[in-house]
Amino acid sequence: MRKRSGHAGFTLIELLIIIGILALLLAILMPSLSAAREAARRVKCAHNLHNIGLALASYANDNGTQYPRTNKSPNKWRNVGYQATFNDATNATKNAGNLRALYLLIRGRYATPDLFICPSASTDEALAVNSIDTYYEFPRRVNCSYSYYNTWGWSPKSTDNSALAVLADRNPLIKFYWYPTWSCDRGDANDAVSMDARVDRNVPESANSPNHGGRGQNVLFIGGQVEFHGTPRIGLTINGVQDNIYTEADGSAWGKVMNETVLGEEPYSSDDAWLVP
Repeated sequence: MRKRSGHAGFTLIELLIIIGILALLLAILMPSLSAAREAARRVKCAHNLHNIGLALASYANDNGTQYPRTNKSPNKWRNVGYQATFNDATNATKNAGNLRALYLLIRGRYATPDLFICPSASTDEALAVNSIDTYYEFPRRVNCSYSYYNTWGWSPKSTDNSALAVLADRNPLIKFYWYPTWSCDRGDANDAVSMDARVDRNVPESANSPNHGGRGQNVLFIGGQVEFHGTPRIGLTINGVQDNIYTEADGSAWGKVMNETVLGEEPYSSDDAWLVP
């Protein structure tokens, strides 16, 4: 006579209950895991900015305290990607974009291309190391995830106010279009004020960098410190108003870029941390 096994299997209802519990646990844990991954990427981004800060300090040490800059007149800081040789004074002066200043760190071997990519900016990609000497500027906007102090009017120095912001996650207010004649990403003044529908002028936090999902941005200051802030209004106080690092200061909470049809060409003053591509 056959004996019945002492180990009974799970019933269908029991299996469904177990599956439901596992699904519930997974749903609870997934946001935490996603937040942990973003926190790790944010730390890596801050590490990038810290190392770029060291590169800026080394550059300044070799250049009389001066940070890298582009020529002023009649330069257009928004001409991102225009390739003009350093010894071509006419073209370099006329068309060099602001990120050309940062590229000096790469050309001079103060920094490597991978440092300029925020790990949270998933579509960005580092310029190949073997292409460094081919270019005089980042050839594409996706080669740099960060925005630098607008040197069109002033250029920061290592001796400036240690609380002056010089580099941060990408400016969210300036949009670009592909300009095939130059084979580069060129900024357009009218595009620059075409705000995302979610941007609320009364809530500065709504215009955080897109790099970290709009939650905030890592910011590098002259003093070398890197901090994550949930608002772009973290600059020095100008005319009684704390400066928005993504706009040209004009005494209002937002700054000029939010109010004007056409962008200005230079910061309000040397204390205006207007970080642009």
